[in-house]
Amino acid sequence: MNYLIFLAFGYYLILAFTAGVGIFAILDKRDKLMQQRSLFLGEVLLLGNVLIVGEMVTFSFTHLYHGLNLWLLVSLNLLFLFLPKTRAYLKFFFNKFFTFGPGSIIFVVFLALFTFRNCFPLMDNDSHSTYLWMPKLWVQHGTSIFKDVIDVRAHFPHLESVPYALGMVLFGQDTLFQSLINLMWRWIALLLVFGYVSYRFNTFYGLAAALFVMLNDHFFYSGINYSVLLNGAVIAFIFGAVYNFWESRVHGDPFRFMLAIIFLSQVFATKGLLVFVVVFLMGFMLLFQKDLLRQTREILSRKNWLIPIMVAVYFTLFWLIRNYCVTGLATFPLMAGKFYIHGWTPESDRVRWAAMGGLKFPMALKYLTYLFIWPGVNAAKIVIVTIIFLPLIMLWTTIKNRFDKEAFLELCFWLGVSLLIVIGIVMTGHQDPRYYRYGIGVFAFAAVYAVRFILLYGLKVKYAWAAAGMLLLMSLAPMKIIFRQGTGDHFPSFVENGAVLLDKLHTEDVMDKFYPRNAVALKSYHEHWDKAATAAWSVTPPVLTSNFMLPERPHVGFWYSPMVRWDSYSSEALIAQDIRNQGIDWIMDAGTGAETAIRFLTPEAYAKEAIKFDRYPKHTFFQYELPEELKTTGL
Repeated sequence: MNYLIFLAFGYYLILAFTAGVGIFAILDKRDKLMQQRSLFLGEVLLLGNVLIVGEMVTFSFTHLYHGLNLWLLVSLNLLFLFLPKTRAYLKFFFNKFFTFGPGSIIFVVFLALFTFRNCFPLMDNDSHSTYLWMPKLWVQHGTSIFKDVIDVRAHFPHLESVPYALGMVLFGQDTLFQSLINLMWRWIALLLVFGYVSYRFNTFYGLAAALFVMLNDHFFYSGINYSVLLNGAVIAFIFGAVYNFWESRVHGDPFRFMLAIIFLSQVFATKGLLVFVVVFLMGFMLLFQKDLLRQTREILSRKNWLIPIMVAVYFTLFWLIRNYCVTGLATFPLMAGKFYIHGWTPESDRVRWAAMGGLKFPMALKYLTYLFIWPGVNAAKIVIVTIIFLPLIMLWTTIKNRFDKEAFLELCFWLGVSLLIVIGIVMTGHQDPRYYRYGIGVFAFAAVYAVRFILLYGLKVKYAWAAAGMLLLMSLAPMKIIFRQGTGDHFPSFVENGAVLLDKLHTEDVMDKFYPRNAVALKSYHEHWDKAATAAWSVTPPVLTSNFMLPERPHVGFWYSPMVRWDSYSSEALIAQDIRNQGIDWIMDAGTGAETAIRFLTPEAYAKEAIKFDRYPKHTFFQYELPEELKTTGL
């Protein structure tokens, strides 16, 4: 079946590429950046995927969201081929043979190795508990508008995983197609980084920047181990927005300004936690723009530019519209307590924010340097060191009469954007190292630009290859991660990657390794189907079963489900009463030990355990190796 999955994924790429080229044909604007074809390919795939996801979420308002209907919907993008301008842009893209210099060849080799090592089903915990589970619900209900699932994760924005449904309707519970979709978003991020840096400097600089991104543990193995899922779409959208804004500022180009707005608008639709990043970057873009009024007027005067922006904004607003239709609150679960929705209270919001939320601005500034280094992003370490020594760099280049105002201004721009991204991440969500990878494309360019600036203007290194060579050595430092296999997070081996390519390994073959309790849970579920019919799954962490693989039932859990009202957690009787009021007679608990069956607990028995939940935790949900002050909730 893997061969059919690869074929379906190839067809999806063709649809995304065709849709993206069709969008460029509608925009009808060519510039120098499009001559760099890896960059153009990345932009085309990014825009094409935005359109496809937008089509799917719009279609999800109907009750026809299932089966081959989804493939017929996205196949309509082939109609773009009937437009003469689309064919003209395709000719523009394929008008000459692709030429490969040494830097480009090495990039392709690394990209191929990266692709091979990611030939594995999507198995990380977040995907199985959330990002596979949500599209599955849409397909099962035939629509995104349904109210019978009580779990906050069903309401998160998840643009990057909407195409997962296309694999589900063809291949059921096999997750290889979804893993390839996850890989595609990271391809796009790498194409954009390599293409833009190559356009600005040369392919060796582009290679170094791309390797800064690729050879990062969370990026390289996203989704195919147990613990880490990194949304590559967020990386691509943020980097695409930032470099397009810079190009629009330097060249006074409203076309690039329009693309920056489109890309930035999709960040929230992909990861709602990054709302501060979106606000900060949008404010910076507007304040830093040279001729904002002229560019705005030109965008507003062109329907073929204004309409795509409006459509992109709608695709983002869809997630708010959908949540409003289902819960009555557009931002649900954010601010649910303020309006007492599903039994949440202002107190419960305060507690959840303290345990799982971000840092206040003064605390973010206090630990800003530390939080650039702690997550383990090499490019970010270079960025913060440059920021610290920026006054000395300026002084040194001035004394040596090598100060270049425009080059220094751009250096400040990329460093400033990096600061805004980190501050936005710090203030929004709990401190998880993977979140700091969302700005890794920007960090990579900023690091390359900083090292190049210091060598050329500070140390007067005349030869560009010397600077590029130093950057390549720095970017290759973590190369050993390519060979990581096994360990507690279950990284795939080279043999397993080969077995996937040869159609000898499938999702069902690795379930016991990643989710050993699932087989037990399924067996017990079917043996006790009479109880299961009026039961709910316990999803209180740690979740050691795959929600995606289990039969769908309501969820009950302290952090994820408001089935039990916040105030009810103070009383066993109230906990049991809330559960029974939802028509639930049993709680199914898969447990964490070596039990041979799941436990069927009555609401009263579950209440005896739930009453012990730590309602006012002293430490944050994720602690890692943070300083004590950052781990303390203050509750």
